[in-house]
Amino acid sequence: MRKRINLISLDTPPIKKNPYLLFLTDILTKYYDVSYWGLDKTEEYCNVTMFHINSIFLNFSKRILRQLSVLFLLLFKSRVVKLYSFTEIKKTATYIAEIIGNNVFLFAKLFHKTNHDDVFFVINAGSLLALSYLKKIRNIHYCYCIYEVYPFQYKDTKLLTMSMCLFEKIGIKDSDFVIDTGENKISVFINKIYKLKKVNVQNILIFPPLVVKYSREKTIYPVKFYYHGAYSTNRGLEDLIYAMKNIDVRKGRLYFRGMGDFREELEAIVKKCGVNDRVFFLKSVETERLSDAATDFDVGLTMVKMNVLNHKFAIGFKIMENMNAGLAIIAPNSYNLKPMLDKYKVGILYKDATIDELTRVMSYCIENLEWLDACKQVSKYCVKNIIGRRFQEDKLVQFVKILSTPNDII
Repeated sequence: MRKRINLISLDTPPIKKNPYLLFLTDILTKYYDVSYWGLDKTEEYCNVTMFHINSIFLNFSKRILRQLSVLFLLLFKSRVVKLYSFTEIKKTATYIAEIIGNNVFLFAKLFHKTNHDDVFFVINAGSLLALSYLKKIRNIHYCYCIYEVYPFQYKDTKLLTMSMCLFEKIGIKDSDFVIDTGENKISVFINKIYKLKKVNVQNILIFPPLVVKYSREKTIYPVKFYYHGAYSTNRGLEDLIYAMKNIDVRKGRLYFRGMGDFREELEAIVKKCGVNDRVFFLKSVETERLSDAATDFDVGLTMVKMNVLNHKFAIGFKIMENMNAGLAIIAPNSYNLKPMLDKYKVGILYKDATIDELTRVMSYCIENLEWLDACKQVSKYCVKNIIGRRFQEDKLVQFVKILSTPNDII
C-alpha cells in the first residue's frame, strides 16, 4: 500500500487553477496516493482523492462567529475600540471567524479521515491551526508551504496583522518543516519576527513542465512584453499602461492575460490613454498551458507595488513560468527576486511599479536587443541545466522521504 500525501488549501483556487497545487499533484501522484482538502467540491483531477467541507453549514456557522467576534471586541475590549476604527475591528472579527470556522470543521474532517503517520502539505496559513492540534493528538507530519509574508498583505491594518501573526505562529511552531519557494528570505524573516527556535527549511521552486518550444531566439521589433496574473489593484498595472504611452508603437507592445474585475478599469485606461494600438488583452488559458502560451512573447513582467511588506518579499511564480518559456524577465527589486536575477542574469529589476521606472526598464529592453536575447538564452539554460522542473521534482521526492521519517530531521 502506497503512502498517502494530503494537500490542504482552503482559501486558494482549486488544483487546475493553482500553479503550486498543480506542481505538487503532478509530481506526487507518480509515487504516492494523494488527497486534496478544500472548502468546496471541485472537479476531479488526475487520480487525486477529493475531500471538501460542506460550505453551506460552514458559512452559516462563520456568520454567527463573526457577529460574536465583533461583539466581543466592542464590549470587552474598550481599549481596542479606542485604538482602532470600527472598520478594522470588523475586518479582524471577520478574519477570526473565518479562521476558527474553517479550522474547526477541517479538524473534525481530518480526525475521522486521516491515519497516523500521514503527511500533509499546508498551502496557506489559514489551515495551520487544525494541523497543529491534529499533530498533538495523532502522529502526523506536516509542512507549511510559504510563498508570501502572509500577515503583511495589507496597509493600515495593524489589528488584523496581529491576529494573522498569532495564528501563523502557532502553526509554524508545530510544523515539521517550512517549504520556502524563494531564496529562503521569507523563512528567515518569519523565524526572526516570531522568535522561534531554528525552523527546518526546504527550498523548492515551483516550475511547470518543460515547454515544447521556446520564445524566439532573435528578437525583432516590436518587442513583446507579457503580463500574466491577477487583474487587481496594488500591482501597478495602471502605471504599466501609462508607461506604454512613452514606448514607440513600432518598437514595443504589451500583452495582458489574467482574471479579475479590475480588467474593465484597465481597459478604460487603455482607451483614455489612446494606446489601443500597443496594449492588448488576451484570453485566459488552462494553467497547464501557461508556459507554452508565454513562448509567443519576449519579456515576462512580474508586477507589484512595493508599498506593503508582502510585496517586498515577492517571489513571483510567474518568473519561473516565464523563464520556463525562455523569456527575459522584468521583476520588482524584492528580497527574493533580486538575488535570483543577480545570480542568473535573466533580466532587469525595477525599484517600484511607477510610470518612470517601468518606462526605464522597458526602454532598456528595447534599446538593447543583444542583451535581451542573451537573457532569453540564459533563461533556457537555467531551466534545462540548473533550476528547472526535473531538479525541483528530485528535491520534492527526497524531501517527502525525510518528512515521512521525522527521526532523520536535523
